[in-house]
Amino acid sequence: MWADFEPERCCHVWAPEFHRLKNPQGQYRWYLYYTAGPSECCAQQRMHVLESAADDPMGPYSYKARLFDAQNDFWAIDPTVLENGGKLYVIYSGTPFDLMPGEKPQNLYIAPLSNPWTLSGPRVEISIPDQPWEIYGAAVNEGPAVVKRNNKIYLAYSGSGCWTDNYAVGVLVASQSADLLQPKSWQKMPRPFLTRNDQGQAFGPGHNSFFKSPDGKEDWIMYHANPGPDLGCKDQRSPRAQKITWGPDGLPRVAPPSVGPR
Repeated sequence: MWADFEPERCCHVWAPEFHRLKNPQGQYRWYLYYTAGPSECCAQQRMHVLESAADDPMGPYSYKARLFDAQNDFWAIDPTVLENGGKLYVIYSGTPFDLMPGEKPQNLYIAPLSNPWTLSGPRVEISIPDQPWEIYGAAVNEGPAVVKRNNKIYLAYSGSGCWTDNYAVGVLVASQSADLLQPKSWQKMPRPFLTRNDQGQAFGPGHNSFFKSPDGKEDWIMYHANPGPDLGCKDQRSPRAQKITWGPDGLPRVAPPSVGPR
């Protein structure tokens, strides 16, 4: 559906996401958010946006813009979009300075959008890898994904190095009525809700998304995991899907992951 030969964004395309959003003219278009960089991996990864020609996810698509904070134009990956209270935000993973994540922690940031491809304000740091489960291999928060329920926003994210078997998914929680650009609006749960299950051949589960069942009544999670240990961030990972249940504390619950249907 898209190939790019511009040297600064030709290669190492990661984490594409589709979002159906209104353009400034009030017309629905499909926007594809992704990460890419030059041929030499991977110190210059940045976020980019494609736009569909009409309200059709099949395209065709054209390149719209690079999505960036001009005041903090550093390493940035895994953009996702949040609509809340008539406002649009991008949430992504990045570094506090323009260094590779192995040299500095990889944090989660939120920024306001004036349209689907333009930031209207500086990024705000809402999570750093400060829990023991977030620092296996490297100090990482990445792969944000949002689901809403009962006036709450649940921001799932992956912690630790994706090349480790302990890659896992945790969650931040905010009220839909809160100022989402205030770090104190986001409460981090201390433990991940999706973790490795060696007996189920699920190692390093992470980088999830959410979707509804066809009848709209159930919440489901999609993520990838390795079928065995020490397989890293490579082509052995496979997609897995599971139904989410919600605990009495309002937090998401999933059964131990496995290689088979759940």
